[in-house]
Amino acid sequence: MDKFGQNIKVIAVDDPHYSHQVTFKSNKDTSVSFSTGQFVDILHLLEFALNFTHIALKDDGWPSRLPNGNWTGIAHFVQSGTADLSITPVYYVPERISNFSFLVPISSQYLVACFRQPRQNLAMNIYTSMYKMEVWVALMFLVVGAFMTVVTGEEIKRRLSSWLPNQSEELDKTEILWWILVTLCRQQSRYTAHSSIQLRIVFTSLSLTMMVIFAALTCKLLSTGWHERTLPIQNVEHLVNGPLQFFGDDSTPFVAEYLKSFGVKSVTGIETISGLKKSITDPIAFVTFDASPYRTYHMLGLTERFICDGLFHFKMPGSSRLTGLFVQKGSKLREIFNQKIIAFRELGFLHRLHTVWSPSVLEKCSRDGNHAKGSVEITPVEFHDVYIVTLALFVMGVASGIILGYELIRNAYLRVK
Repeated sequence: MDKFGQNIKVIAVDDPHYSHQVTFKSNKDTSVSFSTGQFVDILHLLEFALNFTHIALKDDGWPSRLPNGNWTGIAHFVQSGTADLSITPVYYVPERISNFSFLVPISSQYLVACFRQPRQNLAMNIYTSMYKMEVWVALMFLVVGAFMTVVTGEEIKRRLSSWLPNQSEELDKTEILWWILVTLCRQQSRYTAHSSIQLRIVFTSLSLTMMVIFAALTCKLLSTGWHERTLPIQNVEHLVNGPLQFFGDDSTPFVAEYLKSFGVKSVTGIETISGLKKSITDPIAFVTFDASPYRTYHMLGLTERFICDGLFHFKMPGSSRLTGLFVQKGSKLREIFNQKIIAFRELGFLHRLHTVWSPSVLEKCSRDGNHAKGSVEITPVEFHDVYIVTLALFVMGVASGIILGYELIRNAYLRVK
């Protein structure tokens, strides 16, 4: 249908988070014009096909219904007749459908949860994660077995010395070598007192434990320098039942309702850019529309690598919603525009525009359309990952040194005495 050059008043939301949809430019006479965006291109296609021009209007408010039945934001312009068409797509929800006439759906959007994996205390589990538990059990038995062998051998030697006095001189010849092999764990010697047995046992235990742990740590760091950790949140179920607090995009009420129906007990509404900032710095999950995060991340100065590798995004199941343009209830423009939009879809124009303009973080970052990067993450081993164990080794070394020094001083004293 030819509109014969009529002017149609068109409204859109001026929201920087959705600059892929519509952007504006200011004119010298204080009016505004549409600049670029996916739905600006669709408007130009409609203008060309139907032979009309448009008057651009802008507002910064999304549709919200007041208790008295009136609407705010771009919906107020359409409801009052100030605008004939909204080219900012909004979700099909019952209260909107009952008050406005929607054009055929142009796209489908869904909710995504944006978050960072909770930081694990790698300093406590780095050893259990670098080798299987069976290996550590075997190492523990090895340490205990070696220690018991030393103690048992020394006890046998002591008893043989008491039973066979004529053998004592021969045993004394090997005393120095044996003293080194048992690492100060002898029951008695000619220079040491029986009261130092407990200190020797402690010293030997600390020394053996230090050697095993230090060898394992050194092998791990020298072999790869990377640490493999199991991610605590691997799917949406883990996310909902996990430790993260949920924040929802407050621009659409059904986000909070959806999360509560999904089992989330507490949801805090927050503005889009604030929610995405918190998802980067705080232990929270921010749930918003799939089109919002990607461009906002870039606005915040994040790199593509950090967006796709440092952050996680899960598609929330059952959250897909149709979106479309809308006109005043009962407007004849609905059928006129619908015919052309259906034709554009059949010709592939809408799909092409979506491909060019779509900023979905899942489509940008994931090959499979779901930004779940697997259950394991490979990260470089840093000092804060091992500082507790390093400190423990240092304390154990100092304690062993003190015990050894005490033994040497005591032995020297006994010799003099």
